[in-house]
Amino acid sequence: MILKLLLNILIPVVLGSLIGYMSASNSGAIYDSLTAPPLNPPGITFSVVWPILYGLMGLAHYFVTKEEKMPNIRTIYVIQLLFNYAWTFLFFSLALRGIAAVEILILIVLIIVMMRRFKKISKISFWLLLPYLLWTLFALYLNAGYWLLN
Repeated sequence: MILKLLLNILIPVVLGSLIGYMSASNSGAIYDSLTAPPLNPPGITFSVVWPILYGLMGLAHYFVTKEEKMPNIRTIYVIQLLFNYAWTFLFFSLALRGIAAVEILILIVLIIVMMRRFKKISKISFWLLLPYLLWTLFALYLNAGYWLLN
């Protein structure tokens, strides 16, 4: 039980950190060279916020898989996680900011769908995912701002 909990939390955190590390070689320089939209936080903010959000995602996933009552509940979790990870490559590595903005819109829809499905099984999972949704909405604002300003 403890191992399952730890794995659910660590897997998204570690994968997210690896994705961040893989794109970090050029993302910092790229990020700093762009005209930033208003309300843009310092770059270090993302290094703090994302591991917390990935941990909350993993915890939410743990609660719904612990009491799984819906088939394929993991599918929406994995799909949104893949979209989350793909955004980093689209925005930083490929510099496709417009496509990244569309992709993040799709991610937001996936997060909402996931939250609704998770809520049917575990209300706490729904609330654990709320900061993720809010941060992703903010990320959409930033992405669109960078796309329009650059």
